[in-house]
Amino acid sequence: MNYEFHDFETLVEIPGEWQVRLILSDDLDAAYVPLSPEMTARIAEALEDAPEWLAVARERIREEFPDGEVPELTSVCVLSEPLERWRFGVSFWLAEDREHGRGLQFAATETEGYTVVEYGGAEVAFY
Repeated sequence: MNYEFHDFETLVEIPGEWQVRLILSDDLDAAYVPLSPEMTARIAEALEDAPEWLAVARERIREEFPDGEVPELTSVCVLSEPLERWRFGVSFWLAEDREHGRGLQFAATETEGYTVVEYGGAEVAFY
């Protein structure tokens, strides 16, 4: 897969979702150079694994808003450099909190899965 970023972001399709923004954190050195094959592969794998981490994210949001509508995924943000442990954030629009939404950060585990490392307002997904 080849990602064409403009101003640190591009649109990607995730099965079962609308198009969402894929963002490279401007804090990353990797945001200022062409994507390495390793970084491209990490991003592609995370997007392919979306059903897994989306289920975890939505369940976490459901804990806070048990009677809420289904959260709408709006963006995925790459938060780690190529040689660091893989981390990314996801942000959601919520009918129950339109002003703040919700965000989660995920980190890769050693068993090829993802774990939530931070949860809060949508801004959590970006820093």
